[in-house]
Amino acid sequence: MRPTLRCCHQQPLLKGRPLSVVVATLRQRACPLYVPNPRWMALHKLWLSAKPERNALKKPKDLQWICPPESYRI
Repeated sequence: MRPTLRCCHQQPLLKGRPLSVVVATLRQRACPLYVPNPRWMALHKLWLSAKPERNALKKPKDLQWICPPESYRI
């Protein structure tokens, strides 16, 4: 699979080995998914959250993607 649109901000996501899986849709049909490697996606989100021009409302969401609340240990 090749990306249809290249964006300089998303280039690091192409370095990792993408994951591919087939999932069932609501209509019980097969749907192949090709997604970036989660480790590279986490680095990308960390980079986005550190950018000064990033929307302030999106920064907490970016960081939550890296370390979701359910992963916290008390």
